[in-house]
Amino acid sequence: MPMSVSKKVILCHKGSAMCQTAASVLRRIGYEVEEFGELCEEHISQSQSPPDIIIVDQSYGEIESFFKFASPATKVVTLEYDRNDSGLLGFIDLTEHLLRGFNAKLPELIMLVNDLLHPKPSGIRRKPRVPGGFSCRIRVDGREMEGHVFNLSEDGAFVEMEDPPPRNTEINLSIDFTQQPMELSGKVVWRVLPEESSHFRSPPGAGVNFRNLDSRAHDMLTRVVHNKGRVNNDT
Repeated sequence: MPMSVSKKVILCHKGSAMCQTAASVLRRIGYEVEEFGELCEEHISQSQSPPDIIIVDQSYGEIESFFKFASPATKVVTLEYDRNDSGLLGFIDLTEHLLRGFNAKLPELIMLVNDLLHPKPSGIRRKPRVPGGFSCRIRVDGREMEGHVFNLSEDGAFVEMEDPPPRNTEINLSIDFTQQPMELSGKVVWRVLPEESSHFRSPPGAGVNFRNLDSRAHDMLTRVVHNKGRVNNDT
């Protein structure tokens, strides 16, 4: 994803594998990333230029103390785990500038950061997503393979596949929705290679940004996302 101006992301954690791997991916995409294991609040308060996003892992402690930094200039995202009593999964908007994540996975976090820092010109900050798990056929560089689509939105998805292509590679997907396959095209914006899967706590695959969709594909994608994974309201 090309960026004319580097966006700044701060991660506050104490040895969190989730944050370490997220920092690695975000740097590869092109973001300016800083990590702090202590004195994170002090650094943010004293910084002359506020970060665009602060990500606070529960390993850092005192998550609520970072809520005060949430503002139009800075989004605050928390990462919390093992909340089995709540049944929560994914990200919840507490306010326009503050989101709490419960048991979130790496692809969800990376997609969230991209959505927050690169909103559509329409002003819509973040569109609904469907967890997915839909089987699909993938065509890329003259090859065809099978895969699965997760974290589907009107803008993009994470495509699990054995051999993800490099960034900026054109990719075509045919997603199976009963008798109505959906044909989508896009570009790879980030990837997790098979040998990186364990380290990144994610299956191998690619984050894909949809582009150049025809009216049928766009309309069908909109229906699927807003109907939470169903083609029609009554299916």
